[in-house]
Amino acid sequence: MIIKNIVNQDVVNISNCESEPIHIPGSIQPHGFLLGINSHGHEIIYCSENCIDFIGISAKDILGKHYADIFDCDEAIRLTNYLNDPLRDTSRPYVCTFKDVQYNTTVHNSGNVLVLELEPFPDGSIELPNLYIQTRQFVSALQETMGLQGLCQSIAEEIHKITGYDRVMVYRFDKDYNGEVFAEAKRDGLEAFLGLHYPHTDIPVQARQLYLKNLMRMISDVNYIPVPIVTQQNNADNSSLDLSLSVLRSVSPIHIEYLKNMGVGATLTISLIQDKKLWGLIACHHYGPKNIPHYIRLTALLQAHFLTSQIKVREVTEEHELTLAKDQMFQELLHFLNNNEHVEQYISHPQLIKLVDADGVSIIYNDTVYTNGNTPAKEQVIELATYLQNKKYADFVTNNIQSVLPHLEGATGAMYFSLNPTSHNSIIWFRNELEQTIHWAGEPDKAIVKDEKGLSPRKSFALWKEIVKGYSKDWLKVEVNAAAKCAYALQKQFSLSDIRKEEEVQRKLSNKLRLANEELSNLNWIGTHDLKEPLRKIQIFASKILETSEYNISAEPTDLIERMRKSAGRMQNLIEDILNYSRLTTSENKFTEIKLNDVLSEVKVELEDLINEKQVKLTAQDLPVINGVWFQVRQLFINLLSNAIKFAKPGTTPEIEILSEKARIPAISGNNQVYHKITFSDKGIGFDDKYGNVIFKVFQRLNGISVYEGTGIGLAICKKVMEVHDGFIEAKGEEGNGAKFIVYFPVL
Repeated sequence: MIIKNIVNQDVVNISNCESEPIHIPGSIQPHGFLLGINSHGHEIIYCSENCIDFIGISAKDILGKHYADIFDCDEAIRLTNYLNDPLRDTSRPYVCTFKDVQYNTTVHNSGNVLVLELEPFPDGSIELPNLYIQTRQFVSALQETMGLQGLCQSIAEEIHKITGYDRVMVYRFDKDYNGEVFAEAKRDGLEAFLGLHYPHTDIPVQARQLYLKNLMRMISDVNYIPVPIVTQQNNADNSSLDLSLSVLRSVSPIHIEYLKNMGVGATLTISLIQDKKLWGLIACHHYGPKNIPHYIRLTALLQAHFLTSQIKVREVTEEHELTLAKDQMFQELLHFLNNNEHVEQYISHPQLIKLVDADGVSIIYNDTVYTNGNTPAKEQVIELATYLQNKKYADFVTNNIQSVLPHLEGATGAMYFSLNPTSHNSIIWFRNELEQTIHWAGEPDKAIVKDEKGLSPRKSFALWKEIVKGYSKDWLKVEVNAAAKCAYALQKQFSLSDIRKEEEVQRKLSNKLRLANEELSNLNWIGTHDLKEPLRKIQIFASKILETSEYNISAEPTDLIERMRKSAGRMQNLIEDILNYSRLTTSENKFTEIKLNDVLSEVKVELEDLINEKQVKLTAQDLPVINGVWFQVRQLFINLLSNAIKFAKPGTTPEIEILSEKARIPAISGNNQVYHKITFSDKGIGFDDKYGNVIFKVFQRLNGISVYEGTGIGLAICKKVMEVHDGFIEAKGEEGNGAKFIVYFPVL
């Protein structure tokens, strides 16, 4: 029978320690022994070489045997029952008895191998400590300590008392896994480590990963000689047996050297996990060998569990208390903002800086920079805001603004919030540089040293001070949230201010329009009285001259006087049409129910002479009832009918037809409104359909004035009437084949 060990034979040094397979060393520490049995037949396929030191049986007499062959059948049955117990865990270990000696036995699976690690009880006792007292003391500590650091200190002191280690530290990681001694309890006479920092290289990545899997690890004597694990399997090596969950697993020689350099003789390490990440460690150091019983270890682990259950609670509580304080400050600031309107007032309020614990603040509004406290020069503030706005940042937070603009002076930290995505409007809080002194346990850049033996862990852990420059104090999440709320409040205030300014502009324009309307009304009055009256007299005098024979005027002057009379008449009609058009926009329109049949009847009476003279044939369907202004609708009908009669084909009888129906015209109105569609059709001279929109413009004529008299305003009046009535008018024509004018009144 050939027996081989599975010890990792790779050379481990400081240059490759980050890739060292520390979970598969192939060896254990000597304060216990290990058995590896297959899970289906309980045949022993692995064992540690030191079995003979504990049970007096050598490895060659153990391998290949069944568990019951080494231990009696009753013990084998007890193990089977333990393995089948669904409630088994490390807090209820299996106690194995061999020749009246009891061993604390931890059990875990490593692939298809069941790993048993057996340790004799160091104090000869398997009694549980008084957990009730420990729990009561812990609850008391919870009630007495308010902050997280105070709680960590209480836990460190309690574990120090329970375990008897020389030093117990609560070790907290930063985001880069550099560590800080956050709390410490120690025996008298030892140098204090509280507040010291350790570089992330002290705990490699794979070690941190193991701390997530195996929450507790103990080294009872750093001077131990590793015990090989042996097997009869020819193809087995160190990778065949994963010891990630082992309590006896041998430790990396690099880590052992590191501990020896610190002068540490024994350790107990417990993981502190938050949100599935390693928050920190409870690190217990002893300056000589130390082995504590399993239940004492579990009691320390219980304290760690208590602590991890409270880390998030305490952090949230502290954050909540700070949030309440910030909210109170924000409410005071918000009240001030709501009762003031000017940026100069906002920027000068002291709470604007205190709200986020800044050293200065700048507000950029309409390309003007307002500042308070310690800030960069206004030109650089604009430059920073322009840079961030071009990057399309809605917000930006940094404690090293020089990483963005290296030449920026006057601040190191900055917190920016845009107040308008299309402009430079923004608010920026600034913080001064905070020169920090970090106390390291040894120089962090010399975590690896080179000597005559080659590369090795550092030997010096003497206090080393690092001066950190170029950074401000970090912005807390609570401060960023408070700043965001403040920025939103300012954004609303500026929007309201812009609205007020626009309302003031509109008010002034409205006043100007009112004055212009008043002047227009005066012009209407002048037009009605001062212009129409002279024109009327010109017409009367011209008629008298032409009708009186005593003047004995020759034919040529008579023709000139007749032209003058007609021109005065046209001018009078033009003034009348302009006044009618103006009256549509300046008069107050009172809408009433109008029967269009009644309107048509009245218009026919008014145009009776013209209708009879031209022998007009007018047919109309029954017309609807609308809501409108009577005199405007009457003017509409007069203009449309007069237009149809005027533009009849020469030598023909004018024919006009008025049709009515309901219709939807979303292409024109842009909605699904129902309209009364009223069509005025004639068989006159018509027009080119491309002029369908042009003819509604003021003074727009398609025919010469010498042939068809008119002012060019009539159809513009029709269009204005329809606009007043929230309706539409359109014209369709064909040269020589008549025209159609269609008006749409909304159905209410």
